[in-house]
Amino acid sequence: MTFTHSAHRRAVMAKHFGNIITKPEIILHQRMAKEGFRFKSQWRLTTHNGFFTVDFLVFGWNDVHAKHDIIVEVRGESHYSESGRRKDEWKTKELTEAGYPVIWIENEEVYKELPKVIEKIRKEVLNGGVCEG
Repeated sequence: MTFTHSAHRRAVMAKHFGNIITKPEIILHQRMAKEGFRFKSQWRLTTHNGFFTVDFLVFGWNDVHAKHDIIVEVRGESHYSESGRRKDEWKTKELTEAGYPVIWIENEEVYKELPKVIEKIRKEVLNGGVCEG
């Protein structure tokens, strides 16, 4: 898999700041860019309880259909431990309270069902981040 210039720059920045960009995040980054999503990857957001680095901050489009920006997090192996699950719950709660709906995508979904993942993200942006299941 080749990096786009932007993906490579983000990977270098993430490595500098201590975040590791995973292969599923790179795949999703490149596909979302190809599909025309407006987003930032490995972006830091501040809440009243501190800051969080999110995998993707996806912006609503500038037309009447999009209602909300959303956070997309890719869940890998580090998220399956007890402490990882607690961190994810806390991160989701804090970001949601700050006005950023969060959706979680499993690594395997990116590898095996990428078109469905893209459609899920598109629907969430259009629905204002209200997860429908």
